[in-house]
Amino acid sequence: MIEYLDSRAVGERAGLAHQTVRQMRARGQMPDPDAMIGRAVGWLPRTVDEWIAARKTGGELHGSPLTRGCA
Repeated sequence: MIEYLDSRAVGERAGLAHQTVRQMRARGQMPDPDAMIGRAVGWLPRTVDEWIAARKTGGELHGSPLTRGCA
């Protein structure tokens, strides 16, 4: 079974409030969700971990799935 993280779980993993995660997603500051069911979105733990690592290093991952939807 594939495990997806919702915005609350992403926030817990990243040390952010889940509302901050939602706002960042709305501003295009997060990778696109790996799954969408109706209005519910989910990210693979690997996607979230790579995004967190990129944020910590200030690195930009051009051409990577991590920058989909990011400005």
